Amino acid sequence: LAVHSFIAFGVDRWKNSDLYEIISNFSLGKGWVPRIASSIGSLSKLESLVKAVGQRSFCVFCLDKNDTEEIFLGIGLAIGMGRPFLVIKHKNIELPTSLSGYSGVIEFDSYIQLKDQLSKYEDKFLSNEVFEWEGATYNDLLSKLEKQMGSMSPAKLNDFESVLLTVNSVLGDITAK
Repeated sequence: LAVHSFIAFGVDRWKNSDLYEIISNFSLGKGWVPRIASSIGSLSKLESLVKAVGQRSFCVFCLDKNDTEEIFLGIGLAIGMGRPFLVIKHKNIELPTSLSGYSGVIEFDSYIQLKDQLSKYEDKFLSNEVFEWEGATYNDLLSKLEKQMGSMSPAKLNDFESVLLTVNSVLGDITAK
């Protein structure tokens, strides 16, 4: 089997060994190697974060109650780069409005449930089909959000606009280099 890799953010072996084990074993025996960013804070430079997202076949973002803006910036970069990604979150963690409707969100109540939910993505993500994943592109998310805009509050619209401007700004800087 050819060796491919993906990167996982928001996973810390010492803070949550169960989550670490599930993500580490997700690709076991499939020819895919997880690269786990032990601390998103270690990717303090935007350029390093862009490189980490851009160099992998897909990304996994694990949300928790202590998320930093770097996690969300990483998601924005993955969207802007058209990089397939999964978002893993406990059912008690609120998903940002800009990601509602995205089909790669795995919500769980227990780690057994997470393992079962994650296994449903094996065929798509741990194969060459990952490069055809629908829902991972900037335009796909925009089209889904466009349908929701009429029901958004002015504050949510401002948040959404800020995310779009940030992604456009970052991608413009990278393209210029």
